[in-house]
Amino acid sequence: MNLLPGLKTRYCVESEQERVASAPVKCNPRANAKLDSGGKCLCAAPYTGDDCESCISGFNSERKPLWDSHDGKAHTVCSLDTRGSLTRETCNQHGEPTQSSVSRYEDIECRCDQRYAGQFCDSCEDGALAYPDCQDTSAKIYDP
Repeated sequence: MNLLPGLKTRYCVESEQERVASAPVKCNPRANAKLDSGGKCLCAAPYTGDDCESCISGFNSERKPLWDSHDGKAHTVCSLDTRGSLTRETCNQHGEPTQSSVSRYEDIECRCDQRYAGQFCDSCEDGALAYPDCQDTSAKIYDP
């Protein structure tokens, strides 16, 4: 029994060449990376480096396997070093911390720049926009 008559399903399938050249394969999948026109990884803060496997100052680096990883490799996880003072990097460079230091990670609060949201300004205020750009010119979620 068809519960939604007239509904047509379409699939988007990428080739193996497209998959291998995609950001989650070339870059640390935890870094919300994009590729520039030359195929270089553009990492979301606090990740940095050619493959987004390093952390910016004020963050600790630890390698952990991803349970859903396509390659089975361990990738860097950047976690806030709460022993230091909080900086703009704490808020993914998209906001300012409301305190100069905290003793617990859970106590961090960020005042996000326009268009950004989340405890660490790590999402877009408008859910139809793609993080880390959060611009109208970024890829919008497509729903035919």
